[in-house]
Amino acid sequence: MATDGRLRLVIDPGHGGGDPGAVHAATGLREADVTMGIAHVLKAIMDTHPEVEASLTRDADRTVALEERTQLANARDAHLVSIHCNSSEDHGANGAEVLCFAKTDADGSESTGCRISGAIQRELVALGLRDRGVKPIYDRRKRKYVGPKLFVLRETRRPAVLVETAFISNPEEARLLGDALGGFQARLAVAIFKGLRFALWGDAAGPRSGTGR
Repeated sequence: MATDGRLRLVIDPGHGGGDPGAVHAATGLREADVTMGIAHVLKAIMDTHPEVEASLTRDADRTVALEERTQLANARDAHLVSIHCNSSEDHGANGAEVLCFAKTDADGSESTGCRISGAIQRELVALGLRDRGVKPIYDRRKRKYVGPKLFVLRETRRPAVLVETAFISNPEEARLLGDALGGFQARLAVAIFKGLRFALWGDAAGPRSGTGR
């Protein structure tokens, strides 16, 4: 939370530069380009809300190390939302999912990261994407990792989420992801925004921050 009461948010378009991310074999559609398109729309939406101070980890197709992404969020004392496309050798795999660090805080209450993830996931499912659920990567009760040890979720001080919007390896979802002019990237950005707004500042009381990842 900024000293002026605004919520600080870092939008992280996954991959970029020398790392194209997943690539659709038939069309050459690159994950890095899709995430950049979604992030630009999300940033533009955020810029219309004076209660939020939003920034991007990259604003063009360039390489940004994972450490740089988390350092930017930590330096700004900001929440981080990392945008990605999923991929699988099974071309029938489909749907959306959101990952967070842990389901609960140390006291057993729902973590802010889980709350954000759930709100975004509901909006993505409302677009017609299959519900693959919210996936915490760490179990506080068992004190062990139960999912991939994702750097951007482990190394941020404020809550962070990683959004797997849809499967770029799935022919139908790849068609949607690549349809920037048709508006699906914008619809994904709006869904992420609506989830963030509901979880973090969707009432007259203004933004509410959180430290529980």
